Formats: sequence, C-alpha cells, structure tokens
Amino acid sequence: MNPFPWSRCILLVVTAALTASAFSQATPAQAPVDSSSYVATLDSEMRAIVERQDTAGVVLIAAGRHGIIYEGAFGLAETATGRAMTKDAIFQTASMTKAVTATALMQFVEAGAVSLNDPAEKFLPEFADLKVVESFDSVSRSGHVAP
Repeated sequence: MNPFPWSRCILLVVTAALTASAFSQATPAQAPVDSSSYVATLDSEMRAIVERQDTAGVVLIAAGRHGIIYEGAFGLAETATGRAMTKDAIFQTASMTKAVTATALMQFVEAGAVSLNDPAEKFLPEFADLKVVESFDSVSRSGHVAP
C-alpha cells in the first residue's frame, strides 16, 4: 500500500502564478507595498487547505523577476509516519499539462494579451454554438438543452 495518498495532493501552480502577478505589480526598483500581508494571507490559506483536509500537505513557492517572493510548506509529506511537509519535498506527478497551460495563460493575462472574461469562441471558433444540458430525466432519457 502506498503510504502517501497521491490522489489527495493538489498542485497550486495557478495560485503561484496569481501570487507572482500580485507581487510583480510594483516597479522593479521598489518592493511591493506591505508584502507581509500577502505572506500572511497565503500562509493562512495554505493552512486552511490542510486543516479542511482538502489535501495532506501543500508546498507553494512563487517567484518574480527578482527571485523567490514566497515559500511555504504546510501539512504532511507522509501521512503514515506523520512526516512533515518541507519546502524541498519531491512529488510524483502523472501529468503537468494543466500546470504548464495555466502558467502560460496567466503570463498572457499579465501581458494583457488575453482576458479571463474572453469567450472561448474567440480562440476556438468551433465553441461558438455549443449547447448545454439544462435538465435531464434519467428515467425517460429525455432532457432540455439551451444555448
């Protein structure tokens, strides 16, 4: 039996990208205004994720153009032994496609090339006339779709 519940791990690349974006709002010559509030908020949110048992442990590292701006490790790296999570923990990953895509998207958002409110069909025209299922009756196997 695997001592660590890999299925309960979460990857916080999007959070890291958003954090890096928030920290990078300052000009290169100055530090972000009151960066300690960002750190306190991130620490609190990461602890809450572990306390809610959304995952056994979390490591979050965010970097900006001037280097690492946040590091935090929370929860357990190994639940069977109670070994604490560390900032240099190594994780098994099955696929990094979502993480790489999310990071690239956040860089496009930061550059102003894409808005998170853009409709999907702006980039994928085949999504223009999609329908969604509003209701479905499993007994009669009938339903209602809408634009």
